[in-house]
Amino acid sequence: MKTSLAPWIRCPACLSETDLRSGEAAAVAPATPPAGGSEGIVWDGALVCRGCGRRYAIREGVVLAGVLDDAWVAILGEMIQRRLLTEDALRGAPEEERAYDARHAEQGRQSRAIADACFEAVQQRWVELGARRVLDCGAGMMETSDWFARQGAEVVAVEPEISMLRYAAFEGLNAAPLRSCEMGGRTYFNRNPAPFPAYFNRFAADCQRLPFAEGAFDLAFCRATAHHATDLNAAMAEMARVVRPGGHVVLCAEPIRSVLDRESDHLENCAGCEHGLNEHVPTLWNYLRALGRWSDSIHVQYWPQVARFRTRRLFDLLRYPYERHLWPAEMVEGWRRAKLFVVSGGVNLYARRAARRVPAPPHRLPKPAPAKGGDALDEIAEPYFRSEFPASPERIHEDTRRLMARWRALVARRAALYPARVEPGRASPAQLQSGWSGVQGRGGGAFRYALQQAVAILRADAGASRLIVEISGGRPGAAYESRLTLNDGPPVPLSGEGAAWRREAIALDRETLRAGGDRVVVVRIESLRRERLAGTGWTVGPAIRLLAVE
Repeated sequence: MKTSLAPWIRCPACLSETDLRSGEAAAVAPATPPAGGSEGIVWDGALVCRGCGRRYAIREGVVLAGVLDDAWVAILGEMIQRRLLTEDALRGAPEEERAYDARHAEQGRQSRAIADACFEAVQQRWVELGARRVLDCGAGMMETSDWFARQGAEVVAVEPEISMLRYAAFEGLNAAPLRSCEMGGRTYFNRNPAPFPAYFNRFAADCQRLPFAEGAFDLAFCRATAHHATDLNAAMAEMARVVRPGGHVVLCAEPIRSVLDRESDHLENCAGCEHGLNEHVPTLWNYLRALGRWSDSIHVQYWPQVARFRTRRLFDLLRYPYERHLWPAEMVEGWRRAKLFVVSGGVNLYARRAARRVPAPPHRLPKPAPAKGGDALDEIAEPYFRSEFPASPERIHEDTRRLMARWRALVARRAALYPARVEPGRASPAQLQSGWSGVQGRGGGAFRYALQQAVAILRADAGASRLIVEISGGRPGAAYESRLTLNDGPPVPLSGEGAAWRREAIALDRETLRAGGDRVVVVRIESLRRERLAGTGWTVGPAIRLLAVE
């Protein structure tokens, strides 16, 4: 982290100023000075809040500036899913071949083309945006952060996934020697083998609680990430808060769907959804509502896809060629944006920050900081900074279990929000975590299929002793094979065939309940056998009609 950034950093818990306590100052090679000057870089140290006393570690240049509040339930859940996928890859588990029909193959090709076109459009407007200090939210592997830094901007990359931040390497900066290994038929590196030429700051944080002062940036940028937010309104308010009046919030390559379509239709064939990641496809109205309160103008640039699902059926019924009103890369504002409410595709949104003040996110954390069982992010960061490479599969699995335990502790704090009984076919998306198909069937016979990794959280009331599962293949002749895990307990195999519903009762022992803080039961369904669901893009495991803790 550059020392010049320190005055702009705030405690993410209470937004008080922080004091920088540096350890090892990293040297930067003269041939590749960091953007914005040659000031020092703190490689190891800490930030200490003047208000609540919380301490945020700086490790290998990564600032661990997150606090484990309710928003991290979804974030940690996604981090866990990625680790489980990595474990599968290390075991050499073959990825199931997915038979895409022509419609879905074309959809994937269009999505990739739209994402590239969207970022090229932002690059063309770079001079117009006039940004010297840039916040890259949800930076991922940080290719966009690198591009901004090479344009001479001072860049802060914010990403909750610590492994991605630690993987970054910079030319001339003291990084560990490059090492590689072969595991599960793949090559892994301890850091990026292609280091970035210009240095930029890296923060592990949540975009719904940014650790920066008001007006710290000229531009807050987000590429294909805003749709992952659990609370889009909160994320957009935070991005606007840290941008100066007259600056810009830019969302790039965000997916949109027609207001006539169901979100579940657009998530068919989505690998991230099947793997249990937080995938959403908002409407354009969702984005405009989230940004509109803090902006005095919003321009939308769009790349439409061919109308599908309910929208296609309506256009065909009316025999109206709506596509003739759409021009890829067109920029619209004001009332002209209304035509995009029935359009699906990708968009860039350019919002100019209004002068009105954006309120800080609510402070729901104890003050001063707890002495034990702290909520700072460095509590879960240790596995990501080990020098051991490669780590053994056993060590990786043990680290995943510890991360799961910390996640369950967060879930248990809000146990009252979860039901003790869920009917997936009738449940709202908020009642299910991730990894589920759209609703199948109707009325009392409605259900959902578990995809590759499906997760649900149930409340465990006093005296709870078993989990009830109603499960089937969902259709005649369909076979299923799955593993069901409750909290940290051993996997329970479930298999069968056909559309008839089976009622399974799984005992909850004392250790299983204790692993959920005696308050919640996390049900994780891993589908070992999946089949293509006719007429859709889903590859599904078992059908689930009921989950209940009794």
